[in-house]
Amino acid sequence: MDGHNVSECSNTSSVKKSTSRPSGTKRWTPAESRYFIRFMANQVEQGLKIDKGFKPQAIQGAIRAMKDMFGVIVTEANVGNHLRTIRKRWARIKKLRDMSGVGWDNNLKVIIMGEAEYRDYIQVHVQDEPYLNKPIEDYDLLEIICDNDQARGHYAIQNNGTQVGTNMDFETAPGPRYPDDNFVDLSFGDADAHDASPFVNTQSGASEHTSATSPQRKKGKSKSKANTDDEPLRELATTINKALNRQILRVYEHLMMDDARARMFFAITEEMRKDWLEEFFESFD
Repeated sequence: MDGHNVSECSNTSSVKKSTSRPSGTKRWTPAESRYFIRFMANQVEQGLKIDKGFKPQAIQGAIRAMKDMFGVIVTEANVGNHLRTIRKRWARIKKLRDMSGVGWDNNLKVIIMGEAEYRDYIQVHVQDEPYLNKPIEDYDLLEIICDNDQARGHYAIQNNGTQVGTNMDFETAPGPRYPDDNFVDLSFGDADAHDASPFVNTQSGASEHTSATSPQRKKGKSKSKANTDDEPLRELATTINKALNRQILRVYEHLMMDDARARMFFAITEEMRKDWLEEFFESFD
């Protein structure tokens, strides 16, 4: 395929030149990263991904798209590094999902860990906090971009042996690499996490629990919409004992604006709901 190769791990002068860093540090804002994730998922759907890399036209398309959307200049090295950062996160998410004793809610895209276990685990693995007991933002898009990457090595290789596109492998042989702290690490559940308790009721029927001896998870549960009939409103009224009707309606309207937020609220315990509601009403003071 025509086009030059992109990899910061390359030892050739031509590739080093194409991945040279601009002056200053590129930090991806949350908005830029979310847009980039959506753009690259679209490139996969268009057939522009090869093994662990992307074809040159996908990389150049991302560079143009970032300039058109945000007016920012990113290089091939910036794109390659951010793809690698995204893939690191995906690998971590998969590892957490496969841990013994955790649950998985396929509707909410939540890795569920019990409160006591969560508290002890986060003290040691604070970097995993964004991926536990809260919806993982853009989970499906991350799966499109990062999953089924079987090849190893510095490049994606075509059938004729040509090195192609931007490599996303972060477990390759040592080489010149730019540190991850040049980029903003997104907490993929941050969009709604502040509106809900960090703990999900692990007895909920929507979740799947795993153990060292448990069978493989069932695949592809259909997504369900938040219940919008009178039952949630009555349940909410019980939780907010003696609350004014206008307060109940305010909370109900807030929850029904977001299906994931509503499902999360009605999945947690009554005590957690009360804590959530206290914080919600305090935000209006």
